[in-house]
Amino acid sequence: MKLVEQPEQIPFVRLTPVLFAGIAWATWMWEFAFPALPVVVGLALVYLARAWKLLSRPPRRESLYGYTALPCLFFAGVALVQQQPTQTTLPLDRAIWLQAEVCDNPILTDRYTKVEAIVEQYAAEDDTATVHEKMIFYLSSDKSQPTPVAGAKLYAHTTLSRIPLPGNPDEFNYQKYLARRKIFTSAFVQPGHYHLDNRLSFWKNIQYTPLHWQSWGLQTFSDSPLGDREYAVLAALTLGNKQWLDDDLRNAYAAAGAMHVLAVSGLHVGIIMVLLNFMTSFLNRRQHGRRLKNILVLAALWMYAAIIGFSPSVTRATVMFSFVLIGQNMQRRISVYNSLAAAAFFMTCLNPLVIFEAGFQLSYGAVLSIVYFQPYLHRMLYIKNKFLRGIWNIATVSFAAQLGTVPVSLLNFHLFPNYFLLTNICILSLVGFIIYGGVAYLFVHQIPALSTFVGYALKGMLWLLNSIVKLVESLPYSVTNDIYINRLQMWLMIAVILLVAIRLASRRRRRRWLWMAACAAICITGLRSERQVERKQQKMALVYKVKNASYSSFITGTRCVSLRDAEHLHTDFSFNVGNFLIKHGLAAHEQRFETGVVQRDTTVDDIRCYKGFIIFEHEIYKLLENEAIDRRLPAIAVDYLIVSGAARMTPDIALRRYLPGQIVLDASVPLYRIRQWQAAAAERNIKLHVVRNDGAFVKNYE
Repeated sequence: MKLVEQPEQIPFVRLTPVLFAGIAWATWMWEFAFPALPVVVGLALVYLARAWKLLSRPPRRESLYGYTALPCLFFAGVALVQQQPTQTTLPLDRAIWLQAEVCDNPILTDRYTKVEAIVEQYAAEDDTATVHEKMIFYLSSDKSQPTPVAGAKLYAHTTLSRIPLPGNPDEFNYQKYLARRKIFTSAFVQPGHYHLDNRLSFWKNIQYTPLHWQSWGLQTFSDSPLGDREYAVLAALTLGNKQWLDDDLRNAYAAAGAMHVLAVSGLHVGIIMVLLNFMTSFLNRRQHGRRLKNILVLAALWMYAAIIGFSPSVTRATVMFSFVLIGQNMQRRISVYNSLAAAAFFMTCLNPLVIFEAGFQLSYGAVLSIVYFQPYLHRMLYIKNKFLRGIWNIATVSFAAQLGTVPVSLLNFHLFPNYFLLTNICILSLVGFIIYGGVAYLFVHQIPALSTFVGYALKGMLWLLNSIVKLVESLPYSVTNDIYINRLQMWLMIAVILLVAIRLASRRRRRRWLWMAACAAICITGLRSERQVERKQQKMALVYKVKNASYSSFITGTRCVSLRDAEHLHTDFSFNVGNFLIKHGLAAHEQRFETGVVQRDTTVDDIRCYKGFIIFEHEIYKLLENEAIDRRLPAIAVDYLIVSGAARMTPDIALRRYLPGQIVLDASVPLYRIRQWQAAAAERNIKLHVVRNDGAFVKNYE
């Protein structure tokens, strides 16, 4: 398919980027905010007046969007962002009564049940209000209460808190992620402090039917002979629910280049559409049957998208297939590019911040790359054999999809699966059979013999899928880890891909596009080289914020000595500090030691340790743990006193023994001891850094 099409065939391709530009400008340049809605209304009126004036003249070729439509769309994007809530309207940090409606299926764990709910009313001592705001509840396990269902009423007495900011440098910003979904608060509710009412009205049952069907499907799959891992993969493949995937399984699929299989996307929607077309093919033999079939398939696709939860990839695919089906009914040819742009346009109008989500970017990057590059790749090699031709087709699709997603993937996940072609060739056909088997099991699960046969066949296919992924992961050099790129490098990589695409679309095949792509690639290499030089010169001391753990690091170049308490020596803290270690080239060079090592007279990688003292970059750090004080020794001046939760020495005694320039309380110090240290530091006018409240302590020596 050609990239360049007739202008009247691709109106959304020209309109959508302008809307995106307005959203991006309003998001990144918020300090220059102004009321955009009046501007949009004014430009729209000018555009309508211009259109009315043109109607009274002889028809002539005019641009679809004209001189006023483009600015109107740009400022419409600005206005959409300005209409989004930026903070909560609920009272924080005080006990309140509230009534909420559960709006999604719960996530069950051993300790609590996580639910998203829309708060409808709240009552405090001096305030009562009706609101409409989504938040997250963590309901502590209470056997007297039923498991919540979508649409249930929740009555709770609790204290709301703001979603916390990331506590460590370069940590994933969970607060921003939830804010884009209009969630700003959360609450942990103790047993006996909440009540659930699962009785739903008729209209509530209708409203939450897709989510109830998802719950029914998950329950039906749980009654099958599947093992835990097979069940987790099937739930993700067919119903988009990934809560049962453990870290080991996720890492295996990521390393094998098959993570896209676990995210319901256009591939899955396409498989479902093929199945629906087959099931309704009998209508083709009747008059007007084809139109009725397309309507039924269209309704079923949107119901499936609702069951999945309208994720960006599913919504994009459903909108695109909807345009195809509508075009078939109207007997018109539909441009794939225009369908993709239209899907993005309508999704952005509903939620303008969706364009910043990695799922949205990966979904559109993969599909656009497949649509454009796959035909070129497929024509590079002609194969007569049908079987080999099918393998070549899968390989070209996989390569094109990887090409379109690699910039965003490297930015967010920092790895590249080296055997992604092998994985996709082996599993893509199998995935289709698994989805068909899952749908078949839902239909026959109440027929004893048939359900048993389908269940064990499904179990075998899922076992084979997981085995292939595990095998590919175990191959030597299956994945390249710890790849760090910044946003500028990501945009340069996208520029390289776009310039190559323009070169392929150009009739004259001018070399200047390749020269420009080469310049962008050289810039990427230069930026990586600059980063390598910076890494060799970096010198830092950090005390990380990780839940109830003592964790500090001393960094010289690409060498990193980390001190942890014995209980958390082998705990995986990659969510908290993984991005930081990768960015600074430390992930493969971190040396972990128990905090007790500093109590000995030793040298750890050029860092001098003696009885809890650490000499680093001509400054003295004292790690205060459970130790007795020798009153015969004089007071010792230190630059930094790092206090752990294991320290039993009172602040008054510790500050008489050690004379710190600054006190750092790590994340293992309990709250009541934090208050004691705050009082003692304030009394002596000593600077205090509380990691639990202030985030990680970072001392940069560059």
